[in-house]
Amino acid sequence: MQIRYAMPCDGAQLLKMMRALAKFEGYLTEFKVNERELKSRLFEQADFKCLVAEDNGVIIGYLAFYPLPFTYDLTPWFWIKELYVNDSMKYRRKGIGKSLMHHLIYEARKQSSTKIKWEVLCSNINAQDFYKQLGASVEQQWQTWSLSTKKAKIDWRF
Repeated sequence: MQIRYAMPCDGAQLLKMMRALAKFEGYLTEFKVNERELKSRLFEQADFKCLVAEDNGVIIGYLAFYPLPFTYDLTPWFWIKELYVNDSMKYRRKGIGKSLMHHLIYEARKQSSTKIKWEVLCSNINAQDFYKQLGASVEQQWQTWSLSTKKAKIDWRF
């Protein structure tokens, strides 16, 4: 197995895994990504970065993340958007997710990043246990909030 940054030729395999994650997390009906858009956002616009785990030419896991600058210490934080390992028992619980996380930690340290953050579904106890084994903890002082742009109450008079 090899961990590396995603390349344009990985698009179809990444998209398949992203759909599998969307199904697992319950938003497959809202999933709108296609291969062309994925390649544009990942490789041309560089909206995010993606590490992949590859085994004999097959992408078996990925970690999508964003480096975000923070103003109070001017170091980047890394925000993990998705971490997914192929749900085949051939790949799960084999250290693939751990290897992806270790590579991200290495990349973060290279860029003088001071923190990596992410969200976990409350119902995903396996993921929570996995992250705890890496030394992560749930932040108690912050809440994650979201605002649907379709439902936002805004005053257009500004």
